[in-house]
Amino acid sequence: MNVRTHESEPANKPLDGALREILAHSKRRLERIPPDLYSLMRMPNLFIFTQRMRAIVKLLRREGFVSLEGRRILEVGCGAGDWLLYVVLCGATPEFLSGMDLDESEIARALVKLPHADLRPGDASHLPWPDENFDIVMQMTAFMTMLQPRLRQDVAREMVRVVKPDGMILWYDLRVDNPWNPGMRPVTSREIKRLFPGCSLRLRTVTLLPPLTRRIVSLSWTAALFLDKIPLLRTHILGCIRPRQSGQPSSPSRRPPKKPLSRGTT
Repeated sequence: MNVRTHESEPANKPLDGALREILAHSKRRLERIPPDLYSLMRMPNLFIFTQRMRAIVKLLRREGFVSLEGRRILEVGCGAGDWLLYVVLCGATPEFLSGMDLDESEIARALVKLPHADLRPGDASHLPWPDENFDIVMQMTAFMTMLQPRLRQDVAREMVRVVKPDGMILWYDLRVDNPWNPGMRPVTSREIKRLFPGCSLRLRTVTLLPPLTRRIVSLSWTAALFLDKIPLLRTHILGCIRPRQSGQPSSPSRRPPKKPLSRGTT
């Protein structure tokens, strides 16, 4: 196996214009929004979180990840480490967790929560880990901040490079436009397929439209559960992306139909 890393590149390599803009937009947004905007002490946020985690756990179990203990897990765009902390609550081993984010201050915050994890500031289009190193590579709304198609392609390519042949990429990101946030661009299922050519994909819509959730949950949690079943009202895509191993068919093979029993057969 030809193992390739980017560890030879300096950690303080200057960011190009696209990456600087992502970082600047992120900092501006953090300064503008209330600190408790996404707090789980707000009932609409708790609803979105529980529905999303339920879908993620079901997906992981269906893909054979019944236990996360001892699994090597990387998050691209890990921010302050909240999602990595959630996978620890699901049984992941903190020492086997890794993460990368453009914002050094966010990495510093993440290290307070997960001091034993391998968390590094840097550019996800140049991941400093070797080929086929992780059981799960996850990205949770990182791609929507990447406005340039080339950057998305480069990061996707790196994610495929570092995931094990029998591992998976866990994907969760925005699929519809947010007119109130010009610094984000949705990622459609069609684009996801283009970003990961040669991979096997399982994609589904999740997450009830947040503005609607904020209105409905305060009135009726049950009503929100009902609305959450309507695909057109879901704003994100949750998916499993697997590298296609050699010899694996390009699409799932269908079982041949059973032959009808002939007369006289018992």
